[in-house]
Amino acid sequence: MSPAPVSLIRGNASSAWGPDLLPIGLVLSYGALVQLIAARHGAASQITWTLYLPYALPAMLAVASAGLAILSVQALRRHPELPLVSGLRLELSRLDMDAVALLRSLALLTLLPVFLSLFSSFKVLIPLLHPFEWDSNLAELDRVLHGGVDPWRHLQPLLDQPAAIRLLDFLYHPIWSLTLLALWTWQSMDRRRPDLRLQMLLAVPLVWILVGSIAGTVFSSAGPCYFAEVGGAPDRFGPLLEQLAAIDAEAPLMSQSAQQMLWELHRARSLGLGGGISAMPSVHVASAFLVVLLARRYGRTALVIAFAYFLFMLVGSVALGWHYAVDAYAGIVLSCPVWMGCGAVARRLWNPEHAASASLGLPSFSSSRDIAAEAAETLTSLDQRSHCQTSEVGPAFSSRG
Repeated sequence: MSPAPVSLIRGNASSAWGPDLLPIGLVLSYGALVQLIAARHGAASQITWTLYLPYALPAMLAVASAGLAILSVQALRRHPELPLVSGLRLELSRLDMDAVALLRSLALLTLLPVFLSLFSSFKVLIPLLHPFEWDSNLAELDRVLHGGVDPWRHLQPLLDQPAAIRLLDFLYHPIWSLTLLALWTWQSMDRRRPDLRLQMLLAVPLVWILVGSIAGTVFSSAGPCYFAEVGGAPDRFGPLLEQLAAIDAEAPLMSQSAQQMLWELHRARSLGLGGGISAMPSVHVASAFLVVLLARRYGRTALVIAFAYFLFMLVGSVALGWHYAVDAYAGIVLSCPVWMGCGAVARRLWNPEHAASASLGLPSFSSSRDIAAEAAETLTSLDQRSHCQTSEVGPAFSSRG
């Protein structure tokens, strides 16, 4: 990347749009491409940019409001002598957040529902672009990789426990959705680590585009829950689906109603929340793995929690009949280079001297504020050292000039 574009995009974490333009530009470019593809196939009317706005945006604003409430409590505890507004302003400054940065965060909050709307719109087009034809191959590959046995059969002890399946169902649907919205809200608003923040804000849409849109089209497949509907042998996944149906009959499973709704939308070629069918690779698992990659930067406790969440998503994707196991493996593999590439871009924008500093063993900084703070600390230290030396040597030192 040449110096001119870098200097144009790079900016202070709280005073310029700077790198925030990258995820915005990425989503707008994706939307334009989706519109173009849909128009070329006579399906332009199926593309919407606002499907998720009435649902996801209020949820994220609620998460943001909860965060502000927590900061307000901290402000009252840490600054009891100050009015609440003044104390809250101090707490927000710790996040590199001012009024302008807050407005930019609101723009980024709006960006995710727009992206989800475009993603679902394109997902509905996948069978039109490339009809489902990979299910049999993926099911066979699954069997080969797992000792000649379909992976869901290895989960039979789990399937025999309805309570465990209900837990997986709950984690796989509302908790996964809430995690995605909360994670995006957090990274949109917290600017203390701008390079890591930008890495995540780029990686989420890029992984979805690569895994869900591009690879999902190339390896067009419906998944085990629709295996028979797309020409597969009914008895291959029939026992799994029968067990899930029996659990659903006792108390509804969200996965069962969602699978029925998605197939009805598919047959009607209609768009709805979560609409579109695509199994390979798994966006659910890829997104959960991104949480693990992010958590690595926040300590062992965060990593353990994130990895447990990821394992639940991995197991749930197979046990609930949504995915072949190889769908999950592919999602993991594809996420890694995207994460690393986004990290390289973020470090290049926020810390252009990173590579040179690392090779010379010099400290690196995440923002101009870090550089200024470190410089001030160094100058103060040198000044104190010089003062001490002058005091020790006395007039003789001074007379040397």
